[in-house]
Amino acid sequence: MERTEPEITGADVEFYRRHGWWVCDDLFSGDEIDELVDAAERYWAGERDHALDLSHLGDHLDWRPGQGRELRLNDYAAQQLDAIGQVVLAPKVGRIAASLAESSEIRLFNSELIYKPPGPTVGWHVDKAYWPTCTSRNMLTAWIPLHDCPAEMGPLSVIDGSHLWPETEEIRRLRQGKTFLAPDAEQMMVELRRHAPDCSERQLALRRGQVSFHHCLTFHGSSPNLTDRPRLVVVLHLQDAQNRYEPAVENGGEPAEYKHDPIARKDERGLPDYADPLLCPRLWPTSLD
Repeated sequence: MERTEPEITGADVEFYRRHGWWVCDDLFSGDEIDELVDAAERYWAGERDHALDLSHLGDHLDWRPGQGRELRLNDYAAQQLDAIGQVVLAPKVGRIAASLAESSEIRLFNSELIYKPPGPTVGWHVDKAYWPTCTSRNMLTAWIPLHDCPAEMGPLSVIDGSHLWPETEEIRRLRQGKTFLAPDAEQMMVELRRHAPDCSERQLALRRGQVSFHHCLTFHGSSPNLTDRPRLVVVLHLQDAQNRYEPAVENGGEPAEYKHDPIARKDERGLPDYADPLLCPRLWPTSLD
């Protein structure tokens, strides 16, 4: 029997608009998740179909066997191994993201393969802090666990509605913080509550096959993995139709650069092209005809 793809309703879009996150039931089948688990192991063993020059990333974002670090982060996994990309870059993902973002088009911005062993915490942060060269403030992220991810495994947690917080000086400062690996998540929560009294945390424990989506200005993080098993996730950062490259500077005044700016194809002005079909393929629509 042919599997029916999930439908998204107007109420779902309104929920995302108000809360800054939404969970899709049964987006991926058991067979697709099995394929991703097998592909992840092959990726970590060094298999690639399309090798990218990621030497500028360093070990932190391009884990390789023998590095010894427990937390594994691998950027561009879906772009480099077809067995991952063919599953997670499916049109159904782009179609749902386009509906939530109310955009005519969805392109990939980046993909990450994450292996979180027992122990580590991911600090509260917003994704836009890492994308200063993006014109859009409407990008979003899909979080795809490769197994059931109950509360004890440290699933994604979000601050409900935080994408709608007013842009005060303090909120702007917190949104700009690159705090994914911040060691003191509790202190960050204290700060968030000081400046946003309506701060409400929601932990998104997901079943195998479910996928969560969150807005690029939604604060999120994850609690420690308290089990004896690693937590395996594929993360897709997604662009709406309006996103383009724009020059930006870091807080210290230095020019900002996103990870693929040095290797992306250049547009007619010589600037990084965030529609590069190798790095940023279009997920939806599948054709512009």
